[in-house]
Amino acid sequence: MFGIYLTHPQVRIDPAVSVPQWGLSELGEERMRATAKQPWVRLLGRILASGEKKAIETARFLADAAGIPVETDEEMGENDRSATGFLPPEEFEKAADQFFARPGESFKGWERAVDAQARISRAVFQVLDRHDPAVPIAFIGHGGVGTLLKCRMTGTAIARSTDQPPGGGNLPSVLRIAPSHATGRRWSSGRGDLDMSTSARDRLIVGLDLPTVSEAEKIVSTLGEEVLFYKIGYQLAFAGGLDFARDLAASGKQVFLDMKLLDIDNTVAKGVENIVKMGVSMLTLHAYPKAMKSAVEAARGSNLCLLGVTVLTSMDEQDVIDAGYEYDPHSLVLRRAEQARAAGMGGIVCSAEEAAAVRKIIGGDMALVTPGIRPAGAEKGDQKRVMTPADALRAGSSHLVVGRPIVAAPDPLAASRAILAEMESALSR
Repeated sequence: MFGIYLTHPQVRIDPAVSVPQWGLSELGEERMRATAKQPWVRLLGRILASGEKKAIETARFLADAAGIPVETDEEMGENDRSATGFLPPEEFEKAADQFFARPGESFKGWERAVDAQARISRAVFQVLDRHDPAVPIAFIGHGGVGTLLKCRMTGTAIARSTDQPPGGGNLPSVLRIAPSHATGRRWSSGRGDLDMSTSARDRLIVGLDLPTVSEAEKIVSTLGEEVLFYKIGYQLAFAGGLDFARDLAASGKQVFLDMKLLDIDNTVAKGVENIVKMGVSMLTLHAYPKAMKSAVEAARGSNLCLLGVTVLTSMDEQDVIDAGYEYDPHSLVLRRAEQARAAGMGGIVCSAEEAAAVRKIIGGDMALVTPGIRPAGAEKGDQKRVMTPADALRAGSSHLVVGRPIVAAPDPLAASRAILAEMESALSR
């Protein structure tokens, strides 16, 4: 399969017409006629456009060539600039510079870049989550939000240096997609395959280890678009958290349901079948071979990433011995990682101390989720095998679970931003 994001080409600029109603110019139409003759266009099985006239006109050239209809999605629209309305080209370019340079601030009432990025990413990811991976797909939209999407996928900071040149559209391809059993989707952007989770915000999972749904809702509201991924475990699940997990997933957030399933084969399978219907992204079960094989079969065809729990990060060597195992924690983790890969699981949960060794066993396609993450100087709590966010990423972890250092912080938003900054620094090296 392939997927592609195309920006509209040159438009007919008319100050008397609202920007969303601008259509393609003669040059834009000429470029689209040439593009529609490309062989890949005829392979498309689905085309989605934002609601602006220029995007829909662009999409129709492709749709006519492919013999398929155009779908529209208003959530894919360009960043909202209605507060200023039309700006002459020179003023607009200066405004765009500010938009990208200060993504967390609004330029004279414009939609903030971080909000536009979250919106376009959510819209595209939600479509892909439900899309048949055998069908090539094209998204058609505005260059600005396309650039934000590209930054999100490649894990780069929002910057205008990654934007297309001025001039009304260049039709750059910024998105290629291929399926992966590890996370449900993989991306590339002109540099070979890239895991969707290359950005810090896609890798950070905030653990909602809280006693009530109302407290969890408050944290999610406080963190806003800074955090995209949440973990729900026993404490919250048994206080109404399962319904909350469904709602959170429906809102566009990713949800890691940490249930650590373990039972007879049929019971595990039936549980997984119902969890698939919840729309969550990740689910844990203990890495016992029979349980994993049953879960994999039950989840087949869905985007649910099944994670095998190796050895709890609260356990040290004496704990493992007391539990009746002949292996030390490290050896047991590696053995279970091998079994998880053989069973077809989507990923592994293990301490960051074992991440490098586990990554060698499972390869690059499987997710490696690490709890027990503590920023430098933070209390370990009941965790015995911990590591800082930067060190965990360098060791090979794909996702980091951080609970108390964020949700119990005096300022959870500031705490999450500090951790994200540390992660971004590690990823950029």
